[in-house]
Amino acid sequence: MKKLSELGINNTTVPSVDQDNIKQPQEKELEDTIKQVSSVLEKTKQEEWELELKQFGMSREEASNILDTIITSGFYEETYRYGKTVFKLRTRTAADSDRLIEMIQEFDPKSSGVLAHLIARINLASSLQSYGDSTFSFTDPTDNNRGVLDSEFRDRYNFISRIPQATFFSLSQVLERFDKRVTLASDPRSLENF
Repeated sequence: MKKLSELGINNTTVPSVDQDNIKQPQEKELEDTIKQVSSVLEKTKQEEWELELKQFGMSREEASNILDTIITSGFYEETYRYGKTVFKLRTRTAADSDRLIEMIQEFDPKSSGVLAHLIARINLASSLQSYGDSTFSFTDPTDNNRGVLDSEFRDRYNFISRIPQATFFSLSQVLERFDKRVTLASDPRSLENF
């Protein structure tokens, strides 16, 4: 068996390596990462919110208008065009959230795909104010009118059953973006003292 010293490596012919140069690129990357994290941590909650608005393509004024409309009207709506068809979405109520939970419990979906589809369909039915020539009713919720609200919801839910699958998926994607706009506009980080 040969010893390592017999392999023919002469220590005097091996160039010395500067350890600082080996670590420097990794340390530079680490320092850059630390600086990025520090700059994020140093941002106020409001600055974080403003950055998210910018990334989403919304201005503070748009967000403020959405929030003001929700506060004064109790809901917010936006109109969209899908091909030649115009449709309108509106924000959902706490009663809609309750119904969503109840329906999920009733249907008891067995997979995440089925659950996601069910949530998308229920949320779309809870938000679709009009589609083409079809306009749907939205009675203001009270303590004793859940039956009326459920009947109006069933009309919208059944309508969605009749639209093409591609249309359903497109409307669901628009609703996701709509919900994101409303969520950002209503974010408590927009408050000066939050």
